Amino acid sequence: MWITTGTAPETVPPHRAGWRLRLLGGFALDRDGEPVALPATAQRLVAFLAVRGASDRARTAWSMWASKPEERASADLRTALWRLRKAAPGLLADSTGALALAAGVTVDTRSLTGSVDPAFLRRHAAEGCPDLLPGWYDDWVLMHRELLRHRALRALEDAAGAAIRAGEPAAGLGWALEAVAADALRESGHRLVLTAMLADGNVSDALRHADLVVRLLAEQLGVRPSPQLMALIEEARSRSAVATGRARG
Repeated sequence: MWITTGTAPETVPPHRAGWRLRLLGGFALDRDGEPVALPATAQRLVAFLAVRGASDRARTAWSMWASKPEERASADLRTALWRLRKAAPGLLADSTGALALAAGVTVDTRSLTGSVDPAFLRRHAAEGCPDLLPGWYDDWVLMHRELLRHRALRALEDAAGAAIRAGEPAAGLGWALEAVAADALRESGHRLVLTAMLADGNVSDALRHADLVVRLLAEQLGVRPSPQLMALIEEARSRSAVATGRARG
């Protein structure tokens, strides 16, 4: 009980649970740092709402159980909702309308939307831009996995281009090499690698990388470099020839 001392006691705000959801590299959920175990169907429902955003029940049931009749899919959704609310009360928004995660739930994939945090890329670059929910093969997972992968690669390439334009080719090369390591057949990353090497005066490195790219594209895809990439390769060759001529003269 409160003891009155002439002043009203301070109101203690109710504690709000801090939910954190990881989808990159695998599913994991914790509340205030404590792991929360969910049944498989509840995991799929949480991941779907995190990836797709608020969704009405009919759309959710159809997307998650597309191979089942409507009645069966609706029943499976009701079961998943019951299990989720029992295992993680408060994770879903308290609404009678569309299904959605509660406000304030931290989801790691949101770091790959809008302006991507460079710190996020640095943490995950060594892992080669981890996939969304590896081992999950639902259609909605596969489509969003490719979208997030593209965003991560674009963010790496954007960071490389920005560093090169800022007169920091060594930093740009680092970002560009991360992008190439994540997808060795993506030509835009190789163009940035050559641009950074040439901007830093490393012509011999550029020539070695050019030979690697030409061979890689031919062996893996059966194609020649694009005109944009060939222009960089020719620049490297021309600068090397000039340097060799000066050395002999």
